Amino acid sequence: MALTDKKVFDEKGGFELTDLRGEKLHMVSIRGAELHGVDARDTSLVHVNFVGSKWNHIYFSNVHINETQLGGTVFENIRRPDAAESRFEEEAGTDGWVNVEPVTFRTSDLSKAVFEECDLSDADFRDCKVDTMRINGVPVSELMKIYEEHRALPQSVKDFRQLREETISFAESVPADKLDLIPEGYSNSIRWNLGHLLAAWDHGIFPKLGGSWRIPTVYHSMFPNGTSPRDWRSAPPSLKEIVRQLRDQKEQITLELPSHLDYPLAEPFLNMSTMAEMLEFLLNEEQHHQRTMRAIAEALENGAAFEPTPAVPAAVKLPPFAVVGVSFEANLKEINEQELGRKAFEEVMARRDEIEGRLSEDVYLVQIYPQKMNFNPHVDPFTQLIGYKVEHGSAAGAPDGLAKREFEEKEYVSYTHRGPESELGRTYDLLYGRWMGENDRRPCGYDFEIWGSRYKPDQPDNEIDLYIALAPK
Repeated sequence: MALTDKKVFDEKGGFELTDLRGEKLHMVSIRGAELHGVDARDTSLVHVNFVGSKWNHIYFSNVHINETQLGGTVFENIRRPDAAESRFEEEAGTDGWVNVEPVTFRTSDLSKAVFEECDLSDADFRDCKVDTMRINGVPVSELMKIYEEHRALPQSVKDFRQLREETISFAESVPADKLDLIPEGYSNSIRWNLGHLLAAWDHGIFPKLGGSWRIPTVYHSMFPNGTSPRDWRSAPPSLKEIVRQLRDQKEQITLELPSHLDYPLAEPFLNMSTMAEMLEFLLNEEQHHQRTMRAIAEALENGAAFEPTPAVPAAVKLPPFAVVGVSFEANLKEINEQELGRKAFEEVMARRDEIEGRLSEDVYLVQIYPQKMNFNPHVDPFTQLIGYKVEHGSAAGAPDGLAKREFEEKEYVSYTHRGPESELGRTYDLLYGRWMGENDRRPCGYDFEIWGSRYKPDQPDNEIDLYIALAPK
């Protein structure tokens, strides 16, 4: 059985290919299959089992492979096109397009992989666990230790590298649910201190050498002196991203600063005159913020009162509640094309006086998803209920033509979306994607939005409170 009936003819190669371009292969088993002549460029493979399969003459670029097991897989004679850059070329290929972008392995388990007679020149291993990795039998950890010991660096730069590794180790040890708590007596969180160190070093080194900032500008707007997580209007960079920036910054400074320690500052700063003095100042800054972060962690461990960071999602427990309103079942495509949400909202507004025991004038949008693997809201129908919150367990039912759903006490991840409703997708991505991954949690089949007095769907100051039900830990 073919994965698709679509075909594309390779004019330059002179043969017909199975056309999987841009397809999404989810929950597919091609175990033991033989695939020959497939154009799979821009394909997404998720939960695919191809154990024992054989692939030959496959156009395989810009492919996203996720949640796919590669145990026992052998990659042999794999080549990147011999070209300086991605371009059109008079070679075999379904449209003459040659893609030479680098292959990326991200958050993947390649432990015990064997690279034999491979060209890994210019390969870049970032934030990878390599403590027991070996090169020609020699542990990488030993090679790195020897390299650091014999590296000709000024002592102050070596001190910086050691301090930065301590900062990174501490950051990676902090539980996700403690990163953004602000204990009583403190004005900032651990995440803020980590971001502030990045901003301080970035501003203190590179412009003073006559250059420009190296890290994204968001760090200079969210983490400079005088700011607080209390004032953030959007979610900060993830811990994973911050740690990656901390490591990259360590190497950039190590590469560029040693030969410039005696240089005068390109920009004045306090009473300092040389880069060596600036380095000494920043070393003290790193030590100061290390102490602050450890003190915050200790205060939280000892049960100090704290406040959360408003712009960061938080897990909360809500009591039971019920919603009465208009209910329908459709997928996102149908909802948008037929304006089902708008029609349901207008109907529930027109009939709100029929709903007994309304607890507020806030409108609830509850979305209940089918418990199926590979659920896709764009094509798979799910339930939407738009209505008003009422007392859980009350005897009053729903008026004719309306529906009532009850929800038990449960833990949710909550977050306030700020901005036009058209940008709501990025907030759902934040909650269902990054937050679930960082906190090792799973959703539990439904979520809801609250449209209150701050609900101005087309305005930049629109605010929507979101809650996603969480499965038990």
